Amino acid sequence: SGVAPFEAQGVTFDGNGASNVNMRTVFLQNGGTQANIVDLGSCTVNSVNNDQSPNNNGVIMFSGYMFMELCTVVAKGSGAAEGVSANWGGNINLLDCNVTGSYYALNIDGSQSSMTAKGCTINGPVSPGVKIINN
Repeated sequence: SGVAPFEAQGVTFDGNGASNVNMRTVFLQNGGTQANIVDLGSCTVNSVNNDQSPNNNGVIMFSGYMFMELCTVVAKGSGAAEGVSANWGGNINLLDCNVTGSYYALNIDGSQSSMTAKGCTINGPVSPGVKIINN
């Protein structure tokens, strides 16, 4: 969580949730301008929560821009586990990623958000509005 720009290459992010709290492993809130960019390459994001926490997100972007290439994201849990989520004007582009989410693998929440997944392996439901390109 914090202010962008932020870049990570070859990093593993492991999230372990506490009981009854929202859990977000990689999270940007209120980025707001294109200068606020998150770039993840060849990263692994694990967000596994076995209790009834309300939300469990591997990667979530609120009103900013995120680019992910060759990343693996796993979100599992008893609550609403989402692999990659764009909210409140978040814009996410994924290239050759592997995403798992037990509630949603890929999710857009709000009409001002966008998400494109190109050449990705998607394990779990995908919300309406996500653009999938498999070539």
